[in-house]
Amino acid sequence: MAKEIERKFLVKDLSFISQAEAAVSIRQAYISADPDATVRIRIRGKEAFLTVKGRNSGAIRDEWEYPVPVTDAEEMARRLCGGFAIDK
Repeated sequence: MAKEIERKFLVKDLSFISQAEAAVSIRQAYISADPDATVRIRIRGKEAFLTVKGRNSGAIRDEWEYPVPVTDAEEMARRLCGGFAIDK
């Protein structure tokens, strides 16, 4: 089990974009948004992951992440969540 440490930064302008080396498309959907057990399916580029997160304790929480086939991720999002809710 890993620990996620949430850090937030204030972005004052978009000048950082010119320094980016690459861009990756991210699509995600939440199977469960319960704060005690958040379950997310995410497709990042050509990979997909199922992520389970526990409740926050300050800025830290437990996290488990598993690779899944992209086709399974797409099917889970469609059947369990009505599609992808977030595109980044």
